[in-house]
Amino acid sequence: MHNETFEVVTHAENATCYVKQALSMLEIWLEAVGRSDEQESNRVAAIHTLVHEAADHLKKATEVPHD
Repeated sequence: MHNETFEVVTHAENATCYVKQALSMLEIWLEAVGRSDEQESNRVAAIHTLVHEAADHLKKATEVPHD
């Protein structure tokens, strides 16, 4: 594996860890808001969806064959 490729994959893996932590915090936030504030829970859910999509793309990036 080339040094540059290794560095990119390492950064993607590190970003994946932070994304997982962010998703966990968003889930906690969503549970705390609950149904009491529908507008706020919709905002949190929207951010959760965006971060989840980013996680999927990071996962794909780390799975790219790198010879």
